[in-house]
Amino acid sequence: MSLGVLDVVVTLQAANLVISVVNARQVGEDSTARKKAEKARETAGDAHERLDQHIRQKHAERRAD
Repeated sequence: MSLGVLDVVVTLQAANLVISVVNARQVGEDSTARKKAEKARETAGDAHERLDQHIRQKHAERRAD
C-alpha cells in the first residue's frame, strides 16, 4: 500500500473510533457498545503502528540507496 492509502485507512479507523466512543457514551453502561469502542481503539492503534513501521521501512530504504 502506498503511504497515502495508509493515511486514509488510519484516518477512517480513527473516525470509526470516535463514532464508537460517542455511541458508547450515548448508550451508557451497555457493555457491548463499550467492547466495540475498545476494539475500535485497538484497531486504530494497530493501524497506526503499521503505518509507523511502513514509514520507518521507507526511510531505511531511501537511506540505503
